[in-house]
Amino acid sequence: MRARRQRWITAAVVIAALAQAGTAHALVPPLRSNPDAMPTDVRRQFTDGKKAYDAQEFARAAKGFAAALHRVPDTPVNRSVRAFLVVDAMVAYQEAFEVGEDIEMLRAGMEVYYGYFKSYRDVHGSTNIPQVVVEQRFAMKETLARAESRAKGNGPTTTTTTTTSTGTTTGTTAADPQPVAADDDRGRKPRERNRDRSGPADGGTDRSKALIVSGAVNLALGVGLSSLIAVGAINGKRAREDQKNPGFTPEQRERIDQQGRTANALFISGLVLTPLFIAAGATLLGKGVSDRRKAQLSLAPSVTPRFAGVVLRGRF
Repeated sequence: MRARRQRWITAAVVIAALAQAGTAHALVPPLRSNPDAMPTDVRRQFTDGKKAYDAQEFARAAKGFAAALHRVPDTPVNRSVRAFLVVDAMVAYQEAFEVGEDIEMLRAGMEVYYGYFKSYRDVHGSTNIPQVVVEQRFAMKETLARAESRAKGNGPTTTTTTTTSTGTTTGTTAADPQPVAADDDRGRKPRERNRDRSGPADGGTDRSKALIVSGAVNLALGVGLSSLIAVGAINGKRAREDQKNPGFTPEQRERIDQQGRTANALFISGLVLTPLFIAAGATLLGKGVSDRRKAQLSLAPSVTPRFAGVVLRGRF
């Protein structure tokens, strides 16, 4: 019975470690691009950018994705490849801003979008860019507007502008992003079909909540894993005492020795994992609370095929 309990505890340690890795990864948005659909030289450049993205070196990853985008000719065949590449570049730039609060990351991301849009319009003679690109542009523009407002010392801006749709959508497949009419909107009003934007203004709300929840989970796991230290120490001491007892057979001594090794493994696992989980939990929790304090309320237009109006938003 004791050996079975120890095996369960060891399995719990492994599961908790895997959960920690999954929690940290879940905080970073997944990439959209499919490397298999890219030419070999572009795939290699994208892979380098993905390695940087996975390492949370977002600025370097964004530059790599943007460079890969420039290497893909703007043709109907490459339409999906270019759409997902520009989205990945913009996401990486936005993540770089979230990490370093450098507003230039957002401006660089918007410049990548403007270059993509101009090429699409010139080559295809249309502003019906894929919807995934439009949605990411909206998210980045709103984040940039708030960042510029904070940099100027102003409060959240209020607007009652209503946008209208002038474009048409065409039939697509799951691998082909849906096109939506848009415009190069530097100094001009957008002309694309807007998605329902009555949800959070950007990923800031979800991010702070995810950080707080992840931090609390990691702290709880750290406290729970600390019991491994006590269990390992007690069982290890018991095994050493049993080894000194001359009344056990060689088979029993071998089983006792195995129990002692298991106890030592639990003890060492507790010593290693407990501070890691507690430190990670405190860091995530502190970051989440800090982001929560930066919450802002603002009014923003919301336009869909069934609704047009102004929505109150906030980051909490």
